[in-house]
Amino acid sequence: MKGQEKESRKLLTWGFHFFETVALLKVGKEFGAEPVYFSDTNSIELGVEKDAYLTIPRGLIKDLKAGYVLGNQELRALLAKNQRVGIINFQLDGKTIEQLPLVVLNDVNEGNFFSGIVDYVKLVFHHWFG
Repeated sequence: MKGQEKESRKLLTWGFHFFETVALLKVGKEFGAEPVYFSDTNSIELGVEKDAYLTIPRGLIKDLKAGYVLGNQELRALLAKNQRVGIINFQLDGKTIEQLPLVVLNDVNEGNFFSGIVDYVKLVFHHWFG
């Protein structure tokens, strides 16, 4: 038992010495924003549904890169709070080390008739020239 305890202590000491846990994203904090069509607003805030932490080798936080990919190119109303719309990718040295769901931070309601017409025209031009 003493040998196991000693080896476990060495392993834990090594882990705490060479790795660190970082807070990546907090609930309610905007990670990105995207335009939304046929809604009562022009853009929506995107983030995570729960706090995200990641354990990485110590000192490599500056090399950590984050980006997101939407499931659909165009986001359209109605969208509910915490509805998944894509994936957040975290990369270290060009390799994806973590993926989290990308969610809408606030409810998005449908816009009125006139805003719908304007958004339809915007989408037509976007498809033609975009």
